[in-house]
Amino acid sequence: DSATGRRLHFRGHGKPLLELVVGRGAEYATAYVRQPGDSHVYLWRGRLAQLMDRTVDDWRDKRIAAVEPDSVTGVAVERGKERYALARDGTAWTLNGAPADSGAVHRTLEKYRAILAAGFATPAQADSARRARPRQSARRLTLRGARGAILLSLAFDSIPGGFWVRRTGGVAGGGEPGTVYRMNSWDADALTPAMQTAGGALVILV
Repeated sequence: DSATGRRLHFRGHGKPLLELVVGRGAEYATAYVRQPGDSHVYLWRGRLAQLMDRTVDDWRDKRIAAVEPDSVTGVAVERGKERYALARDGTAWTLNGAPADSGAVHRTLEKYRAILAAGFATPAQADSARRARPRQSARRLTLRGARGAILLSLAFDSIPGGFWVRRTGGVAGGGEPGTVYRMNSWDADALTPAMQTAGGALVILV
């Protein structure tokens, strides 16, 4: 009915084309649909009702950045007091100047191919995140390419169950300028793994 149904508006060239009242159907993946003021109700088979449950953030692009693994020649990670750097030397990789597990490094580089957020900060949360002083649990990630050019820089600020993430530099594609993203803890761990982790996302053998 008009009180509980969702309103779906179609517009073209700035003009209204169609309005529908949509409600969940009795069966899975169905909806009841009618035009306002019309007593005829139609059964729609499809995910229309589920799509209308989406929030504004659900429709937004959650891609923070996209970096091709082959383009990366260096990775710098800061996890609180822990800092380390991975560098490509020909086809091999080094960790703080010593030989690294190249296979583990390549698996981590694949994580940068498509860096996705779990959600977005509200305007008030974003403003607070930008003004806040870095905490001891804060993290930084920098990816470099040819001639040391910065491909991507990310700043992570911890929150309960995850992190606020901001792009602070780089030429990699993806992301919205000035946007503060929300990322789950396990995704942040995959992007900024500990230098030596037993059974974790990245094991670097020196």
